[in-house]
Amino acid sequence: MKKLFNSKLPQTDIRLKRLCISVKLLSLGMYITIILQYKEHLSKLESEIDALAKEVEEYNIIKSISGI
Repeated sequence: MKKLFNSKLPQTDIRLKRLCISVKLLSLGMYITIILQYKEHLSKLESEIDALAKEVEEYNIIKSISGI
């Protein structure tokens, strides 16, 4: 009986490792999706800021200064 129990343990261990890897891959995929959405959101905000800044007269003066 003891030998039978020990023979099942490695299979359970392998399944547990595979499950852990699957969970980590799922989490990584979710993090990547969140980062890409965040990047898209920042791009939209940057476009909106630029559009609003162009309406301000001082924007062209400030933009003409080198390094800004």
